[in-house]
Amino acid sequence: MGTVSRHAGRIGFAAGAILALAIAATGWMPEGQRPLTAQFTVSASATGGLAASPERHALARRQLSPGGPAAHARVNLLNQTSAPVAVLVRAASLEQGLDDSVRVELSTGTGRTLRTSLGRLRSWRRLGPSLAAHHDANVTIKAWIPASAASGYEARQADVELEFLRKGAQT
Repeated sequence: MGTVSRHAGRIGFAAGAILALAIAATGWMPEGQRPLTAQFTVSASATGGLAASPERHALARRQLSPGGPAAHARVNLLNQTSAPVAVLVRAASLEQGLDDSVRVELSTGTGRTLRTSLGRLRSWRRLGPSLAAHHDANVTIKAWIPASAASGYEARQADVELEFLRKGAQT
């Protein structure tokens, strides 16, 4: 009886190993309950009489998933000129895979909040009211993937640089 049990155990183990190898060979893996996440980082830069701090890595790598927690960051903008300036902002990134999936919200705490998709933020957009001469403003940044997002964000990565510029100083 012991010999039969040993053989049955070995046959079961071999069958399981063959099934696992077959699944791995086809590249098919069972779907999980949790969607794959997108990787998202934000850095900031400013020109045209503006200064941004922190200038790099305002938001370290963050995982985003539909309906999951938003990523938050804060950048301080300083108007180094002697006149009030209208501030423009745009997103620059080599990767465009998250343009339609990620929503971005930028606010200075005064005036209107800029809400848009990452893709639409690739064009210069006005950020809040004018910034007074030699004054600064904290810009809060929020990025998320809405719960209603279709596929296309999975395992994507975007290293986004928010560029801040004084209106009229565009190149």
